[in-house]
Amino acid sequence: MPSQVQPLSFGDMPHLTANELGNFARHGVKPIIFVLNNSGFSVERVIEDCPDWIYNDIAPWNYHMLPAAMGCTDWYTASVTTNGELDAAMAHSSEADTACYIEIVAGKHDYPPATKVLHERWAELCGIMRPLWQTVPR
Repeated sequence: MPSQVQPLSFGDMPHLTANELGNFARHGVKPIIFVLNNSGFSVERVIEDCPDWIYNDIAPWNYHMLPAAMGCTDWYTASVTTNGELDAAMAHSSEADTACYIEIVAGKHDYPPATKVLHERWAELCGIMRPLWQTVPR
């Protein structure tokens, strides 16, 4: 294992980068990848008036199985839902001689505190937001 490891963290649609997993395997790159799975577009949820619009939901995938589907059959993968599971997966990753892919499953509205404030004050920060039909001259 190299003396320095570069962790990668993907959120909001990690399947957009799924093809790159195959490239990592092809070129022998052994990253430690953390994928935050909170079931949708969290940035969109933050700025929407209705964060539960179905538009913001993504189809549920078994993200921790994605590396094998992209040809990374010797990778260590894990799907974690608790801090203890995350600690164990990270400990395993630090000792592994393969690439590691850890899916962190979080709640739909698990945001950092500052992000919650942004949601509450978005309209104020951007000016008054009105539905499009109210902005069209009649």
